Amino acid sequence: MRSCDNDPRSEAFSAIRSSGYLSTGKCSRAVSHLAILSSPSRLDAEGVTYITEVRYPGNFIITQQAQHHMVINVGSCMTQSVNFALTGDSLGRPNFIKCPIR
Repeated sequence: MRSCDNDPRSEAFSAIRSSGYLSTGKCSRAVSHLAILSSPSRLDAEGVTYITEVRYPGNFIITQQAQHHMVINVGSCMTQSVNFALTGDSLGRPNFIKCPIR
């Protein structure tokens, strides 16, 4: 599952943290530091949109910058993550703030 950054309701995921559900109080993107698995029913209850995708051997998935995502493997799995940028891609966000606790 991954949240849809182009959907305004994705901001609801941050609201989960600020509501006390995931509160750490130290970082505006604190949810990125937590090893959590949010159920679809919880995301639905908070109004967070998401996409569920199934991939098979030889397939890949591309996530966008600052996009929350989680992976659930069924069976044995060997994975590799690769960060890359295409010509014209921005390497940062103008409003990005480096987390002080990382």
